[in-house]
Amino acid sequence: MVACLFLAVIIFLGFNSYTLNRYLWHSEDAFFRQEVLQFDNYFYADGLADIYIREKKSAEAMVLFEKNFESGVKRVINYLAYADLLLENGETEKSLEYLEKARPLCFSPEDQGAYYDKKGVALFRLKIFEDAQQSIRMAISNSPEDPMYWEHLGVVQGKMGEHDKALETFKKAIRLGNNSTTIYINMANAYISTNECEEAIKFISRINRTKKDAGLNMLLEKAGRCLADNNT
Repeated sequence: MVACLFLAVIIFLGFNSYTLNRYLWHSEDAFFRQEVLQFDNYFYADGLADIYIREKKSAEAMVLFEKNFESGVKRVINYLAYADLLLENGETEKSLEYLEKARPLCFSPEDQGAYYDKKGVALFRLKIFEDAQQSIRMAISNSPEDPMYWEHLGVVQGKMGEHDKALETFKKAIRLGNNSTTIYINMANAYISTNECEEAIKFISRINRTKKDAGLNMLLEKAGRCLADNNT
C-alpha cells in the first residue's frame, strides 16, 4: 500500500513537472518573457535582453540591461553586452564607463579577452590609438585564438601607419578562420598602403559579389589607380 502511494506521488509530481515545463515554461524564451514582462522580475532581464539582441531590438535590450543592473545583479557578461550595445549606438565614452564598472567582478580568461577588446575598440574610436593597441594586445594575450581580436589589432596598426605589421596581423586573423568581408577589405587597404596593388585587387575579388556596394567599388577603383600609377 505504501509503495503504491509512493509511486502515485512520484507519477503526480512527474506529471506536474512535465505540465509546467510543457505549458508554462515550454522554452527559455517564454520563461524570460513571462518573468520580466508579466511579473516585472528584472532579475531575469538580462535573459530577455539577450533574446532582444538576437532579434535586433537593441534599444529594448539596452533598457532591460539597465533594469537588470538596477535590480542589483552584477554579471560580467551583462556589462560586456551592454558596453557592446553602447558602442553600436555611438555612445563610446559611456561604453568605457560601464566597462570600468565591470572591473571589480570576477573575470574568466574569455571575459578578460572580451573586456580588453571592447575597451580597445572604444579607445580607437576616441582616437587614443596607442592605448587602443595596448588594450587589444591584452585581449589577444587572454584569447590568442580569437580571429576578431587580431583583425581589430590590424586595423589599429594600419591607422597608426604600421601597414606592414597590419598585413601580417590580418593574415594571422585569416589563418585563425576569419573569412569575413571586412577582413578582405582591410587587407586590400593595407596592400594599397604598401603599394602592393595587384595583391589588393586579388583580395577585393575574393569578396562575395553579392555584398558589393559603393564603398567596395570605390576601393576597387582605388586599387586600379594604384596599379596604373605603378605601371607609368
